[in-house]
Amino acid sequence: MSGVLFWFVMYYEVVIVLVGVIVGSVIIIKRMNDDQLHHTALKLLLAVGITSVLMNIDVAYIKSQYPQTQAEILKKLTDISAAYK
Repeated sequence: MSGVLFWFVMYYEVVIVLVGVIVGSVIIIKRMNDDQLHHTALKLLLAVGITSVLMNIDVAYIKSQYPQTQAEILKKLTDISAAYK
């Protein structure tokens, strides 16, 4: 179940980032007249979009590898400290 939830959240995070990049591109296209500025802005938006998607995937992968909550970590620490008493 956690795997399904992981990919569901990942999919929608990626979709939200891509929609933001597309909307930003459309706004910049409508407001710019100079071709060079237009291409620079699109490259910047593309770079931001790709970076955001990669960061989301990276963070989600790390969370999937270490799925511990704060409560689980605290319980393990109290168990360890109880063992040394």
